[in-house]
Amino acid sequence: VIHSRGFFIGVHQIPLDQAVIKQLVDIMLAFPFSPYHFTLVTGSNGMLGRYIRDVVAEQTSSSEIIDSKPQRIRTKDSEWIFATREDGDLRRVEDVQHIFKQYQPTRVIHCAARLASIQEMSAKPVEYWFDNVTMNNNILKTAHEFQTWIGQIKLVSILSTVMFPKDAQFPIDTSSIYNGSPHPASESYAYAKRSLAQLTQWYRSEYHCNFISILPGNFFGAYGG
Repeated sequence: VIHSRGFFIGVHQIPLDQAVIKQLVDIMLAFPFSPYHFTLVTGSNGMLGRYIRDVVAEQTSSSEIIDSKPQRIRTKDSEWIFATREDGDLRRVEDVQHIFKQYQPTRVIHCAARLASIQEMSAKPVEYWFDNVTMNNNILKTAHEFQTWIGQIKLVSILSTVMFPKDAQFPIDTSSIYNGSPHPASESYAYAKRSLAQLTQWYRSEYHCNFISILPGNFFGAYGG
């Protein structure tokens, strides 16, 4: 069976004549055996997610693009899926599993997060903690589980400088993240990001997953709220 993701070879006990065998062999040898990556970007309506889409579109030549839509860019050797809330609620593991089943990503860039004003997050720390931790747990857990039949998934999670202690001394680096409590104004969000960094390390050490997290110094631009 041949489809867009490759072909499936079944074992049959029915004898085939030489002409059919030759045809099957010719099809298999002519098949373009090259890796085709599906990259899923979560939080694609956010500032960083929207910028990633712009960069992919700008850095891919028009001759390479087969199809381009607001939430999808398909080229000859890759496909970028920019997931939004319309695809599902990342706080629901069933929705996350559906997204992975639908798109079968080989790479994931996890940008999604629940953010608000300092006043809002300070007033509702429990809600912002649970929402962010639940999203992160669902993404990493589902990516790990789906590797058993999709193959290895490379996952990159985006952290935040709010993780640093409120009294961190400049210049700062990642070694000082756990040297104190984060600023109270964004404390629940900061601890959620710390837990994401730690969970990523645990998946690497226990299951040898190709998961990493990156900590941008800061970012700003046209899509900033």
